[in-house]
Amino acid sequence: MNSAKAITRYARISPRKVVGLAKLVRGRDVAVARTILMRTPRKASELITKTLNSAIANAQIKNMDTKKLVISQIRADGGPALKRSIPWSRGSARPIKKRTTHLIVEVTEKEIVAKPKKEKKETVVVKKAAKAPAKKKETKEKVVKKEKEEEKTEIVEEVINPEAAPEVEVKTEAVVETPEEVAPEETTTPEEEKAE
Repeated sequence: MNSAKAITRYARISPRKVVGLAKLVRGRDVAVARTILMRTPRKASELITKTLNSAIANAQIKNMDTKKLVISQIRADGGPALKRSIPWSRGSARPIKKRTTHLIVEVTEKEIVAKPKKEKKETVVVKKAAKAPAKKKETKEKVVKKEKEEEKTEIVEEVINPEAAPEVEVKTEAVVETPEEVAPEETTTPEEEKAE
């Protein structure tokens, strides 16, 4: 299986920013990968596009068919970090790492495997006479549910139409206690409590 490779070294971008796009185009057709990268608004897309174009040019040199190319491998490895510093409080400095990336893109020709054609088996379709649908037996639970629903609808009709509902007389009696009936509370003095 032929393959062509292109490597971009010391690219001034963090590998973390490149890896996401690399996963997006890994295993895709070259034309599809180019379209994805062209429509992705990131700095890493330009870097990957340049490296991919270089890999395609290398494949042409090896007499590979560019229409059958697929990205078989794409890696964003970390390169050496440039050490810089930023001024910090109390006259000190804080370190900054400006990371670099080594991007590796490898393309291969996809193999088109011809699948053997399956033999079609002849099937005979026999039409059966349509049976009448069997009547469903209602279970006790279904019958009870239907009865409850009918009761609910009757209650709702009574609420909506109060004239249809039977008249019910409600008698209320007020019970008032008179002061004579109420027994006075027994009070005890502290001396009586001591005696007990």
